[in-house]
Amino acid sequence: MDRCIGLETEDDKTAGRLYCGAATDRPKGNMDREGFFVSSASRPFRYLLSGGVAWLVDLAVFTLCLGVGGIAVAQFAARTVGALVAFIGHKVFVFRAHEYRPRIIARQSVYFAALWLFSYVTSTLALIVLIDRLDWNVVVSKLLVEIGVVLVNYTVMKSFIFHRVETKGSGE
Repeated sequence: MDRCIGLETEDDKTAGRLYCGAATDRPKGNMDREGFFVSSASRPFRYLLSGGVAWLVDLAVFTLCLGVGGIAVAQFAARTVGALVAFIGHKVFVFRAHEYRPRIIARQSVYFAALWLFSYVTSTLALIVLIDRLDWNVVVSKLLVEIGVVLVNYTVMKSFIFHRVETKGSGE
């Protein structure tokens, strides 16, 4: 008879749950059932990779739309599609928030959009202050601001937007 054990993985699909199946079916170490590395140490790398893919999509959409409607239309389309790609990538690939109930997705979407807007406004204001008011180098200013945005966004997404929600009875 198999004994039930608590899984100790970073995989949001199994972490904190009891496992009562055969030992051969149980995820081993830091691998999930599909064989993906799910260590919490790999999460920042997945975050940067997902963000890089979203940026490439943003750039591609911007380039494609530039000739159609000008800079404003291209930027709006690019940022919208890029944000959608980022949301999906962060939810599924980075934080493995595999909860797809409409209420949960709506909450995550609203919080993600609010974080995006906050990041956009604060990074723009920071760039204006650093470049126009303090006369800093444009490239240095942009790099510093973007590093700050990446760190803040990662922390907020990890701790608030895509955190693992405990369900009643999940630890029994």
